[in-house]
Amino acid sequence: MAIVNSGAIIRDVSSGRDSARNLSQMALIMMMAPLLAPVIGMTLLQITGWHGIFVFLLIYTVIITFLIYKNIPETRAKNKHRPSALQRYLAVLKHRQALGYLFALCFAYGGMFAFITGSPSVYMGFFKISETVYPLFFGANIVTMILANRVNVRLLRYYNSSHLLSLGQSIQLVTGFTLLSYVSMVDDPQLAIVVGLVMLFVGSQSFIVSNATSSTIEFFPNNSGTASALLGASGFATGALSGSLVGLLGDGTPLPMAMVMTGCIVMGITLRFIMQRSKKLKTNL
Repeated sequence: MAIVNSGAIIRDVSSGRDSARNLSQMALIMMMAPLLAPVIGMTLLQITGWHGIFVFLLIYTVIITFLIYKNIPETRAKNKHRPSALQRYLAVLKHRQALGYLFALCFAYGGMFAFITGSPSVYMGFFKISETVYPLFFGANIVTMILANRVNVRLLRYYNSSHLLSLGQSIQLVTGFTLLSYVSMVDDPQLAIVVGLVMLFVGSQSFIVSNATSSTIEFFPNNSGTASALLGASGFATGALSGSLVGLLGDGTPLPMAMVMTGCIVMGITLRFIMQRSKKLKTNL
């Protein structure tokens, strides 16, 4: 609910490039969450034991609930003729341009969760780094995402969200095929090269997710909550499927992870192209 309402509130109070910049900030937090969670959890586990994780979640929830209650007013305009939930979801699903952006976001999440699922066996199993050093390699992707997010926010002053989304997908496509070629053709891949390519791939999420989100929601000024909900649910569902696929294909090498990551960006670009062949844009509901 927090993710859905956050996107809807941003769309209610801003539009155009301002909305894209605000959603870019929100998307960064959304993407950082699954990357930060293992690092925070492992740290708490070592310091306090498993009980500390639940205490942390309780304190965090209380603080966030208080801040939301005190600082965020109702932003949605009243509408006496609001369509049903089914009609609102169908409006999003029938919009070809919006579906193109939705597919781009879904498979971007798929690529990221392929890394999240495969990285423990790749970094700690294949490359033999310790469990205490692993969070540093894992967390390096967060730094890349933050830097890419700042670049994206600045570039939004000069380029629209669709162009920056294409930039992010292009970077991921080149990086994904480079990573796949490297781990499949080199008998003894080097950790530094794999980590560097993964950081570039995951960092590019900041261009894809934020711009795909803002571009989709922009079509539905009076239906932003439904569009945001569909984006979030579809993204995490695709991530779950790609993560499961990495687990099924896992053979102790970086190859399955690289294959799924690359396959996801190829699918994201292909489906976006198919759905957005028509250049006619329209706003629904």
